[in-house]
Amino acid sequence: MLRDLWLKSLKRALRPVLVLIGAAAFLLVCGRDIFQYARGPQPFESLTMEELNGKYVQIHMDFTFGCFAEEITSYGINERIPEYYKHTSSTEYHVVPVGGLASYMSEADRPFQFAAIEIGAKTAAPVTENSEKFFKEHDPAVLDESADLIGFIRPLKGELLEYYKEFFLEAGYSEEEYETYCAPYYLKISSRTEDELRAHLLGSISFLLLSCAALILLAALSGVFQWKARRILRAEGPVGRQVAESDYNMAGELCKGVRGGRHYLFCYRRMQPQILKLNRIVWAYPWSVTYRNESADVTYKTIYKVMLYTDYRKIEMIRCKDGKMCDAIMEYLADAVPLAMLGYRSEWKYLYQNAYEEFMQMYQEKKMTAGMRS
Repeated sequence: MLRDLWLKSLKRALRPVLVLIGAAAFLLVCGRDIFQYARGPQPFESLTMEELNGKYVQIHMDFTFGCFAEEITSYGINERIPEYYKHTSSTEYHVVPVGGLASYMSEADRPFQFAAIEIGAKTAAPVTENSEKFFKEHDPAVLDESADLIGFIRPLKGELLEYYKEFFLEAGYSEEEYETYCAPYYLKISSRTEDELRAHLLGSISFLLLSCAALILLAALSGVFQWKARRILRAEGPVGRQVAESDYNMAGELCKGVRGGRHYLFCYRRMQPQILKLNRIVWAYPWSVTYRNESADVTYKTIYKVMLYTDYRKIEMIRCKDGKMCDAIMEYLADAVPLAMLGYRSEWKYLYQNAYEEFMQMYQEKKMTAGMRS
């Protein structure tokens, strides 16, 4: 019996475990760069053209081959009046050498390879100015302005990719040279603080979800959820346990997850199975509550339970799928526990909670009356 209940408990536990693992996996997929955040950015200059895509990098940008696209911000009172309506460049897209300019200066025969970078217009201005000086003087000393930027390498798409290719074709590159030396990627700039915060947050939530899943699975495998059932059977002794085993094997299924025997009621609808001795039940009634939005006349859900009050002053409950399940259990209790008080009365609940001795006296009187009639 206990092994069968353990298997059913394990099966019940798999659903929340899979949900938690799925949620953690979803967060990791959404935050696909989380592990790169944790490792920190790689130097852009250390990567080859084939290694660029998807990398989290930091670039010391002191040189650009030129701007191939820009985003224009417009503002003003009325665009029909030029003096009151202005257009400014807010973001520029520049071509930079893969591996950094210094590596090409030291290897004169090495052909240039290129990628793109997204950069704010104000940040790009001094770098662009010094790059123009370098083209005239060919002196690296003029590159005394730089920008340290962090971000992810992403594929160029749509119009950006068209402008990028057009930049090289206009510079005299052939289609074959473009495919060989021009990587269709750009560095999308982001805030390091925001990246790290997002990484830590997603990582912490994913770790918490996976930890919860592991704890639930470990508890189910080790039989922790059966501790209450074991305690009840231990209190009954060896003979009582044999009776319970026999009762479980002979019990008929009242509804899905609930078995009713001659001496015990077994419920395994949750991860923690319940074993209830029938002669300890003194009062039972069906209970339901409906959650609805009255203004919208919408019912969200209805919760059904069978409430079981015991002679050891503890309230047990069986969560039911619907009203039919409640009715099936109540019909069984009417036959299996004919001396128990069935149905809800507010005065009974008041007595059980506030005057337990009076409630039990009333119950004993009912038993005596039933005994005299029989």
